[in-house]
Amino acid sequence: MLIWESRADIRRNVFRGNEATWGGGLEFYHCEGFGVSVVEENVFIGNRVSDWGGGIFNVDSSPIIRRNTFYRNDEAGNAAIWLLGGRPVVTENILVGSSWGIYCQSESPYPPNNPIVECNLFWDVGHVSTMCRISEP
Repeated sequence: MLIWESRADIRRNVFRGNEATWGGGLEFYHCEGFGVSVVEENVFIGNRVSDWGGGIFNVDSSPIIRRNTFYRNDEAGNAAIWLLGGRPVVTENILVGSSWGIYCQSESPYPPNNPIVECNLFWDVGHVSTMCRISEP
């Protein structure tokens, strides 16, 4: 699913076995200024990408991503959630079995990545990006 220069509330869905270049399950692309999107109580299972963000890829957008389950989304070297720009809120999610749980990237020409990442549960995850400011409970 691609949300481009708009907003969306995405609740209680299953994203399973999808393949894409970016955002295997879901991608937000340049949605800053279109209102706050909410991604809540979804399940992302076995989504794959050739580039970034097996479960979710967020570019220059500020959605609230909360109470979702991410299971084995592109476990071979990618991240369940990949954040590039914007000020997303990533909270109360369960992330299992990806090489990276959450990866924060800063890159020109996008504004600095400034996510709020807190109260997430990681299990069997290789890494969490050191570029994310992860809040301790």
